[in-house]
Amino acid sequence: MTSKDIKVIVTGIGAPGAYGTVFALRKGAQTAGINLQIVGTDTSNNFPLSSYYDHFHHVPLPSDEAYGTALNSIIEKYCIDLVIPQTTAETDWLSTNAESIRTEVLVPDGEAISVANNKYKTAQLYKSLGYSVPDFCLVSSISDLEAAAIRLGYPDKPVVLKPPISNGMRGLRVLDSEALSFESFLSSKPDSARCTLQSILHTLSSINEMPSLMVSEFISGIEYSVDCLITKSSRIAIPRRRDQIRSGISYVSTLVNNESLKQPSLDFANACGLTGVFGMQYIVRDNIPFILECNPRIQGTMIATLASGNNIIWNSVCNHLNLEDHCYSTTNQNWSEITIRRYWGALAFNDDINELY
Repeated sequence: MTSKDIKVIVTGIGAPGAYGTVFALRKGAQTAGINLQIVGTDTSNNFPLSSYYDHFHHVPLPSDEAYGTALNSIIEKYCIDLVIPQTTAETDWLSTNAESIRTEVLVPDGEAISVANNKYKTAQLYKSLGYSVPDFCLVSSISDLEAAAIRLGYPDKPVVLKPPISNGMRGLRVLDSEALSFESFLSSKPDSARCTLQSILHTLSSINEMPSLMVSEFISGIEYSVDCLITKSSRIAIPRRRDQIRSGISYVSTLVNNESLKQPSLDFANACGLTGVFGMQYIVRDNIPFILECNPRIQGTMIATLASGNNIIWNSVCNHLNLEDHCYSTTNQNWSEITIRRYWGALAFNDDINELY
């Protein structure tokens, strides 16, 4: 590899945030004068060659024994310099199997991942640092779940139920006994995250062994994400308010210069040994941030950092490949409140057409 030629794999190229990741990489490479080639991989096979990546390969799920073999085959075919995971499952797999991958991998240390990828362990560590967390516990039986929900205020108050390890809104349920009003029935879209305690108990009673689940207090407030990069030479934390959220994805975000969100994020990372690029999510009530989770990978809307004058996605790649001289300059940082909106595009294809709109 020369400093003018970098080849990377971006996994989960079909994920909603992948286009933003690719844009940030292209922007950084263009500014640095580097020839960047991107190979996209995905567990779905419905992504033909697109104008925003150079090659595409279908790969098995990380839980499949063939995953590592498939990834190494792609690495050898294109002489890949770095693998950049976009999904939680692949980040987790790569952090514990990095030695079997035949190139560099953009993941934190495995021990740090074991904490940061686990919502229960994250809450425990964050609480030990003296910061605020929703009241929470871990349950592994139906009777414990019912008792925990009642202790946290159900049925008078909603209660949150989620697997300790998941991404997006997968597995998340808000246990809420409030009946659906006719007005809500007509005006609101269905919300699969909300259900009653009785319905989830019925679902869990149908399986032989209940997995451990995290039960926590429901906190109402304003949600925030903090996009972070920690290297030997920099410690950056960029908060943004999540103004509109759909299926766990920020569709409208506003950058905010909020120290009460920056320092706790960096303190948490320091405590668990988390370095590189990662994100934290909070809910703020009465100006007090409550931790929700950590994402030890590139977050879906991390592209928003470009509006602040930073490009932490590209800089994380440069730092990992010892190309610090090619980092995106951060001398013109903008901390005014800037709103970032997602918009829909389209990929049209058949046997003759392959075009990104």
